[in-house]
Amino acid sequence: MNGLIAYFQNCLEIVSNLITSLGVVTVALNIRKFRNDVDAHRKQDEQILIQNSINFLRKFAEQIIPEAKRKQK
Repeated sequence: MNGLIAYFQNCLEIVSNLITSLGVVTVALNIRKFRNDVDAHRKQDEQILIQNSINFLRKFAEQIIPEAKRKQK
């Protein structure tokens, strides 16, 4: 009887160690994914800001400058 209990206890200990190891790996992967997502969002925000600046400069060059030149004449 004691042998069966010891065997069952060893099996549970092995399962517990495996689950703990998998949990640590899962947490590490999630942290890495979170960091990658943060970087991706930061790059996307920068691209949006750049595109907005380009659009503003294009509008300035195509509309505001020609209009200002017409008013000077």
